[in-house]
Amino acid sequence: MEWLQCYLAGEADCAALLPEYVPPGWQGDVFGLTLQAEEYDSGEGVVAAGDVVAYTDDGDWIKFEDVTFQDGWDTFWLRYAKGSDTEASISIHFDDPASPAVLTVPVPYTGGWNNFQEIELPFDAADETHDVYVLFNTPEDHGIANLDWLRFGRPEPQGEVNLVGDGGFEGANLDGGWSAFGSGAALSLSTDQAHAGSQSLLVDRSGLSGTGGFAAYWLTDKVASGTAYEVSAWVYQAGAGDDTVRLSAKVRCDGVDDYPWLDNNTAVPANTWTKLSGVLTIPQGCGLEEAQIYFEGTAEGVAVYIDDVAVVPLNLVTDGGFEGPTLAAGWSAFGSGAALSLSTDQAHAGSQSLLVDRSGVAGTGGYAAYDLTPFMVAGVNYLAEAWVYHTGAGDDTVRMSAKIGCADGDSFLWVDNNTAVPANTWTVLSGAFGIPLDCDIQDVQLYFEGTAAGVNVYIDDVSVTLPAENLVEDGGFESGSLDPGWRAWWVGGTSLSITSDRAYAGNNSLWVSNRVEDSHPSYNLTGRLQVGESYTVSARVLHTGAGDEPVTLTRKLTCETQDGIEEYAWVANVDAAAPNTWIELTGTIDVPASCGEVTEARIYFERTGLAADLYIDEVSIVEQ
Repeated sequence: MEWLQCYLAGEADCAALLPEYVPPGWQGDVFGLTLQAEEYDSGEGVVAAGDVVAYTDDGDWIKFEDVTFQDGWDTFWLRYAKGSDTEASISIHFDDPASPAVLTVPVPYTGGWNNFQEIELPFDAADETHDVYVLFNTPEDHGIANLDWLRFGRPEPQGEVNLVGDGGFEGANLDGGWSAFGSGAALSLSTDQAHAGSQSLLVDRSGLSGTGGFAAYWLTDKVASGTAYEVSAWVYQAGAGDDTVRLSAKVRCDGVDDYPWLDNNTAVPANTWTKLSGVLTIPQGCGLEEAQIYFEGTAEGVAVYIDDVAVVPLNLVTDGGFEGPTLAAGWSAFGSGAALSLSTDQAHAGSQSLLVDRSGVAGTGGYAAYDLTPFMVAGVNYLAEAWVYHTGAGDDTVRMSAKIGCADGDSFLWVDNNTAVPANTWTVLSGAFGIPLDCDIQDVQLYFEGTAAGVNVYIDDVSVTLPAENLVEDGGFESGSLDPGWRAWWVGGTSLSITSDRAYAGNNSLWVSNRVEDSHPSYNLTGRLQVGESYTVSARVLHTGAGDEPVTLTRKLTCETQDGIEEYAWVANVDAAAPNTWIELTGTIDVPASCGEVTEARIYFERTGLAADLYIDEVSIVEQ
């Protein structure tokens, strides 16, 4: 205010009244901090070229000021491209470029200046604030690397319950569940090819005749009857042209064998990675004697590489529909004294449900619980749903709750507390619960409670699942720090910040203000989209214009096989969105199999008049 009064009065030296600008520094969250290379605070000898730092030579450097490190950040990642095969490295220094390197990362040839690869290294965790210098080093007189980003942090927990031990084949030894399925093929870990990480499973079929099963994984003691599993794998066949690679299963119930095809791809291209996926269902009432997944169908002698194999229960609750002949293990009366049994008296779907007989039981405490302890992962959220039916005289409470038992104590939370469930009808309960990141898991139970003493309850179609993985980190903007994937693009100038002034859900949203022409709120998806996959995109948007305005969600996609041609397409568009009203934008991004490699991908919001601010919330991009 003093500066404004000084300025309006026409006085000199008003600038001295302005407070000194202090950069806020760089802060991440509990999982880490990504530093986009082109957003460096200062540097020497480099060029910020779009989303990368380029034209790097020996002795060049960039600097990020006041980077705050957190306890537990024990891993370093770097994404770069290198088009020459000369020796080079990138080194990380704290506070002074002449200080000893905290990390020195060799950067080998990647096949081209637009062929990006990631490197992951252990990092000695720091818990202070430092200026981070990134130095480019080479004894040769050639360019070093195009640097996309660097990240300090910890690996984020993976909530996926994969029944395949080391399905990425990154260990020192092959999991004992693998076999050649009687074909005589030789199975071994290999670094020759990898879909992700550095290793895959090599199936050496040289000298073998026939196209029968050549690699199998034993699941007999890991799956249960009445349960379905999502199965996926990436395959690479080294033949001369397109060939068959089939993902199949063997299921033996009560002495009878069944061999379902989960994915029969008869045109897998040679020398490239292709995804196979399908659903394995173990029939209800199956007296299970054997279950395996296996690969078959490829021409004689052709070697096959397999990577990232996953078998994931679609529901963490075994026989959550209660259609089996006996009640699945894991259910208990939670100490209440209620009697649990399968019943045909009521059913939400199918012919049976779980009857909780509470006659003679006093109190409203927990009366039926399912033990989830073996499946839980610290730091992961889960979705729970169940249908309930009570036999009371009128509306009553049926509450779905969770017990989270950690080594340092137990906590109890309500997942869905419905205090007005009508009598003698089915009502759905649903909600989410999470396991704290620092939890040393001892006991996790999903349980039901709250119903008046003596009232019987039926429960059916219970499920606990993982939310679909969102490629947009913190798409609800609740962490308080803006994911570095967001930026004003094509040009800078537009301001992007997290605000609590408005929110579609939760407490925060992304506030887009001081908007500049051709400067759009954008999220960088480069390196996150897979060739041949489709993604569902959704976002909530609000504008503050004086009247109806267009709001468009657009995607940019650049493919290696299209010689760098940039392709733009609307994902979703509303021509006349009312002001100060949340609207939903939803659509699909398809990445064609012919893309080869995605060299750039992003979404951005456009077409709204520059006088209007935008608020963006609940941004989600999920693989279909």
